[in-house]
Amino acid sequence: VRDGQTLTLTADLVAIPRPVLGPDGQPTGQTETHPFLGVLPAVDRVAQPPSAVPAMLWDQTRASVGALVTLPVMVWDLAQSLGTDTPRSTTSPVSVVGAGRIAGEAVANQSASVTDRVAFLFSLLAALNLFLFLFNLVPLLPLDGGHVAGALWEGLKRGWARVRHLPDPGPVDLAKALPLTYAVSLALLMLGTVVILADLIKPVFGTAQNTSLLVTGAAIGLLVTPLMASISEDSLRAVPSALREASTGLGARRSTTVVK
Repeated sequence: VRDGQTLTLTADLVAIPRPVLGPDGQPTGQTETHPFLGVLPAVDRVAQPPSAVPAMLWDQTRASVGALVTLPVMVWDLAQSLGTDTPRSTTSPVSVVGAGRIAGEAVANQSASVTDRVAFLFSLLAALNLFLFLFNLVPLLPLDGGHVAGALWEGLKRGWARVRHLPDPGPVDLAKALPLTYAVSLALLMLGTVVILADLIKPVFGTAQNTSLLVTGAAIGLLVTPLMASISEDSLRAVPSALREASTGLGARRSTTVVK
């Protein structure tokens, strides 16, 4: 009814490709053309000013801290779901394998523009590095936060001794915390094993049937590069300066000292 009059109109159906779903309800990678009448969702890219970056970074940091606090509970729930038919939660933690799988599926998604795929890949890389940075600040050995906590405790003891005119208490012996370090390392190993198995057995999104191994491997390599760079830097810094100076004194080149 328009303007008080009853009209008979004819709608023109639009033929659009639709994904074909398998028996498990997942896309098979094939499409079929079907008539469509309705409203299609549209996504518009809106450029944000540089002033929006701090607020976005703050929101991402808060989300990462919240995920870090609930990480033990989420990993426990994930481990329980591996032995049952319970579907995996889309908010469960993922390993580098899972992140690489998600990145590979995003890169292989031909329905998205190149700009959107590149933006998603870099945002995923930034989120992963931010979480690893915050995780590394946990004040437990062997994480960097444990060494920072030891240095702060040493400075506090020396400052207190200086105020009370007491002898220098000396450096803090972190070797006493080795049992705790071994326990934390074992817990991290178990956590990584559970999450990697979950990414292989129950991936978060899809089955990645349209994702080539080359794309997924390249995505994993890109995502793991900052982590390996951080581990390599920590390993080089762990070498005593006396050994580096001795190598230089014997005439070895800097590259030889680093490699050997």
